[in-house]
Amino acid sequence: DNRAGVPFSDMDALEKIESAMEVYYLGRALAGVSVSPEEATARIAALTREDVVRVAKQMQIDTVFVLHPTGGEERDDEEN
Repeated sequence: DNRAGVPFSDMDALEKIESAMEVYYLGRALAGVSVSPEEATARIAALTREDVVRVAKQMQIDTVFVLHPTGGEERDDEEN
């Protein structure tokens, strides 16, 4: 079986919370996609490892974030 094996308990929980459903459908409407939670779940379940790898290979780095610890003086990267 090539399916990704993603648990869908989050989608089940989403259906039980009315406000979350409003957010779900609003997000889909803003994206121009009319997919029910059930259809979205079915589409995700049908994905294969090869599907994920193919799409991942098309991704390009857009932004890089550098995290600095808090509570101390900022350090100049050239000093390290």
